[in-house]
Amino acid sequence: MGRLYRAIEVISDTQRAYTVGFIDTGTDSSVMSRRLADSMGMKLKGCIEMVSASGHLIVGRQAEVSVRTLSDDMTADIGIGVTDELFDDEIDENGVEVIIGLDFLEEVNMKIGFW
Repeated sequence: MGRLYRAIEVISDTQRAYTVGFIDTGTDSSVMSRRLADSMGMKLKGCIEMVSASGHLIVGRQAEVSVRTLSDDMTADIGIGVTDELFDDEIDENGVEVIIGLDFLEEVNMKIGFW
């Protein structure tokens, strides 16, 4: 199956950014790039630990944001991990700044068709 991408809006306080999100049903928590967080002037909270699909431990920060999918107008307020480590060249070439995890998908009850 191909990758699922969505045009999304990220909102933090009074700042808004529009970017591409990659839907990853294998991750519990959503993650955004540090460069997007910095460009929005986000207030980051303490350190969090995440484990990548390859099993590597990644240390990042956390922020509180609203994420909205533009195509179907689904919005969720979530705590999101912030790191640049997960945004490798392959993902980055598609303009992805957010990996959308199960926390968002369950909050908005988004259905994904696998056929």
